[in-house]
Amino acid sequence: MTNEQLLDLARELNAGGAAYALVTVVRVLAPTSAYLGAQAIVLADGTLHGWIGGGCAKDVVITAAQGAIGSGEPKLVRISNDALHPEEDIERYEGVSYYFCCDGCRTTFQKDPRKYAAIHHASSGRVAA
Repeated sequence: MTNEQLLDLARELNAGGAAYALVTVVRVLAPTSAYLGAQAIVLADGTLHGWIGGGCAKDVVITAAQGAIGSGEPKLVRISNDALHPEEDIERYEGVSYYFCCDGCRTTFQKDPRKYAAIHHASSGRVAA
């Protein structure tokens, strides 16, 4: 499915008021068949349109997307077969995961997470862990 076809489907779903989740691959580490920026739409019934990787990733993503559709909250899902790649660029505070573009931003957050978590919540909403 091309990006244009995916956008057309999203427009149709929006026009019809249908619930769906737009899934985007935001990070990859080899080995994987997924690629950065891959997208798909998951309907409430679990139907997947597009491609976000194969194997076990598909089922995990569909389940997570259905949960996000049900709750109305965005969800970030990490899929990994090994624990050798810790999420070093993530801080967790009060059940929310925060991602940082650089060590400076992360260090600033670590000094006063409550202050910066409040700014994040006010400006962009929560990201489920």
